[in-house]
Amino acid sequence: MGEGRDEEVVKVLQDIAQKYNRPCSITLEKMQACGVTGAATDPNARRQSVGAHAKKKFSVGEVGTHLRGLFETKKIGLSTSLIWFSWLLIGLAYPLYNVFLPQYLESRGAETGDDSPSTTWRNYTLTNFAGIWGPVLAGFMCSSRWFWGRRG
Repeated sequence: MGEGRDEEVVKVLQDIAQKYNRPCSITLEKMQACGVTGAATDPNARRQSVGAHAKKKFSVGEVGTHLRGLFETKKIGLSTSLIWFSWLLIGLAYPLYNVFLPQYLESRGAETGDDSPSTTWRNYTLTNFAGIWGPVLAGFMCSSRWFWGRRG
């Protein structure tokens, strides 16, 4: 619909309704009466259109369109802000906890071994390197039929 292919949209919707024995009152005339959703710039060209989004995949306008949607209403804006704030705190707490926990324990009397900065940062690197493989495995499992895709 956003590409100006209204006839195809109506046909697909009517085919789906017929397949599932449901009524479909949408016609091309009714759809066009609602206004222009996207008009093709060249009637002979199938893919050129004035779409709902920018022509480039990554553009400031495209990012702005998606960010505006995150603050569309007061409730959605508050939810977005709270989620971002939660992840900010998680992003701060995770490295601070894992990297500086041995130093904290040592300051309270525990013997943790070598407390040099190179050891601290080495441990931080190893912890993060080990954390890479979980999301990689999850991505593989979501795209694999063997694990039933996203359901699995």
